[in-house]
Amino acid sequence: MCEHCADTITLYDDEGNESEFHVITTLELDENEYVILVAHDADLNDPEEAGALVLKLEEDENGDTILVGIEDEKELEAVIAAYEELVNQEN
Repeated sequence: MCEHCADTITLYDDEGNESEFHVITTLELDENEYVILVAHDADLNDPEEAGALVLKLEEDENGDTILVGIEDEKELEAVIAAYEELVNQEN
């Protein structure tokens, strides 16, 4: 269990398989909002093995909030850098 995580969410892949993730944090960057997730069963004592999932929050055509992958490498790198800066400020 993640003592630093605010919420747990369930995501579904294209085949309908579900996976649970802990929400590590959300952050805003350049007027966009992002969420950092780790798998529910990840070993949080080993950050390199835990692996984080970085997703962007967007609205679909119905106005519902959805999570989407980040395809732009520069955008992803900027989000990771912002997250690392946030972590460094907390320590």
